Amino acid sequence: MFGVILPHRWLYASADSIVSYARLVEELGFKHVWVTDHVGVPPSHLERGHIFYEALTTLSFVGGVVKGLDLGTCVLQASIRNPILTAKQLATLDRLSKGRVILGLGTGWIREEVESFGVRYDERIAYLKEFVKVLRLLWTKRGVLSYSGRFFRFENLIFEPKPLKKIPILIGGNRISSIRMASRIGDGWIPWAVPASLIETGRRLLGGKPIYLATPINLEPTERRYVGALGEEHLIIAGSERDVMNQLDNYLNAGVKEFVLSFRDIRLFKDPKMGKILEQTKRFAKEIMPSFLKA
Repeated sequence: MFGVILPHRWLYASADSIVSYARLVEELGFKHVWVTDHVGVPPSHLERGHIFYEALTTLSFVGGVVKGLDLGTCVLQASIRNPILTAKQLATLDRLSKGRVILGLGTGWIREEVESFGVRYDERIAYLKEFVKVLRLLWTKRGVLSYSGRFFRFENLIFEPKPLKKIPILIGGNRISSIRMASRIGDGWIPWAVPASLIETGRRLLGGKPIYLATPINLEPTERRYVGALGEEHLIIAGSERDVMNQLDNYLNAGVKEFVLSFRDIRLFKDPKMGKILEQTKRFAKEIMPSFLKA
């Protein structure tokens, strides 16, 4: 039910901090670990935490150390990647990790980052849809494969090995259009810090496909609402132990299947060390998580 985002960005990111945190959350009983995805950001978006270890490299590194955690992306930007190489990387990781990969996939939202990879910003949704087609083709069809589309084209390609199991594709995004896209081309939906009312809408539109809620969490009283870099409103999980448990219950009743918790975002990248992240992760596992795992 509960997973966490790894500390692979900002000043505290290092091989030791990432691995030690992954080992800690495995010992504490969390179910999965996740990475977010930026390759480079412009000066106008330094609030994103511009020190950023690459997502799939980090996930592969962690997957070789912890053996009992699923490995997820929250979310991988399709618009800065090639689907053939991405399909190979994820299929390989799924094989090496014995079937533990979960793919959260989105369009990307920082214009400068998207367009630096040659994708027009207003074409990133169409790019994502075709990206998913190519992934599914390469992961499910055997023999000699060919594809011809708007963005991608290849002929007479043999693609092996396939993933060990079906890699679920969760479509990211916080709008009704993202939910509809997840319903059409995805295996589930993974929004970021949205209210329970939108989760309820997602449950109605998704027809039983799972919802993974990714959100910052703070085990101290704080303002739950914040405005994102594009002016969008978000709602985090925050407050006392009882407040947080009530919020989790509300989300579960609305339709959330799994939580992807970000303890690292509680200080908005201002802390150079991981003390607060470690403290709150341990508190959550000790004081809050057992009540839900017993249910």
